[in-house]
Amino acid sequence: MKVRFSALLTALALLVVSPLYAQEEMGQLWDVQTVKVRPDHMDEFMGAVGKIYQAAEASDLSAEYGWHIWVDGFDVVIASPTPNMAAFDDPMAWMRQFEGTPGQEALNEAMEMMGDIAAQPVSREVWEVVDDWSYSPETPPFERPGHAELFEFWMKPGMQEDFQELAKEIAAFVGEHGAGYPMTGYRFQFGDVGRAAFIVFLDDWGAYYGPNAMDKKIAGTPAEEEWEAIMTRFRDCITDFEKTQIDYVPDLSYTGPES
Repeated sequence: MKVRFSALLTALALLVVSPLYAQEEMGQLWDVQTVKVRPDHMDEFMGAVGKIYQAAEASDLSAEYGWHIWVDGFDVVIASPTPNMAAFDDPMAWMRQFEGTPGQEALNEAMEMMGDIAAQPVSREVWEVVDDWSYSPETPPFERPGHAELFEFWMKPGMQEDFQELAKEIAAFVGEHGAGYPMTGYRFQFGDVGRAAFIVFLDDWGAYYGPNAMDKKIAGTPAEEEWEAIMTRFRDCITDFEKTQIDYVPDLSYTGPES
């Protein structure tokens, strides 16, 4: 398992829950960790992450050991691509990539910096991409997102199949009537497996809620009634819902050596 920053903080135990879906059905997996940082230590924490980024660059760290940084207030979310569940059997693989490289010293410095920072890992989950719940425009509207809106849903017991079918309908509807924003659907293999999520990636909040807002685009059209019908059925499948706005930090997100 690519422990990334948890190795630099406090040991964080993975919540061991039986997977809800069989492994052969799995899509792209993401190791998603959330760290709660004390507000007055946020600058120091980000500085330490920047030092880790420098270490990765100096070590020519491959993309499979990269990460993406998202921020919600003083919560920092670290999302790392994971090839399969077997990758979690080797928790020190990520650290070993720096051994004997020019980046090892910078990584050690970052570890020392982290020791003086008040930051607590609060969750760790395995998110699985579900292609049928996702939409990717043929022409990406931006190279990298600046923000994202996260929609989380808690499914009613016994309604998982109904939820999955409706999630496909939602993705298809967004693809046809939305403004071209990429949307990815996720289910959870560990952690709260009764939860599912959609993330809409965007570049500008003003455009997203303004002229590009889907409810404005479909207002007064037959699609508006279709959407209401889908949402009515969807509400019958869930027990709770949360929406969160998060911001992407590209300067601290490492995605592999520059070509």
